[in-house]
Amino acid sequence: MGCTVVEMLTKNPPWYKYDSIAAIYKIGNVWPPEYDLPDSASDNVKDFLHLSFAASASERPRAEELLIHAFISQNLS
Repeated sequence: MGCTVVEMLTKNPPWYKYDSIAAIYKIGNVWPPEYDLPDSASDNVKDFLHLSFAASASERPRAEELLIHAFISQNLS
C-alpha cells in the first residue's frame, strides 16, 4: 500500500531513478524504499508511510488497521 501512496503523491514509484536491474536489487536489499515526498505531504501521510514501511512484517499494521488510519479515513469522507 505504501508504494502505491508514494507513487500517487510523487507520480513516480520508489527507486524510479534506477535502471531495472538496480531497482530490483534495491527492492530486495534496501528498506525502507527511497522516495522524496512533496513539501505539501501531510504529517498523516508521513506517519502512514512510516507504518507501511516498518522494517519487520510483525511491526507493520494489517490492512484493516491501515484503513482506519487518519490519512485514509480523512480522505474517504
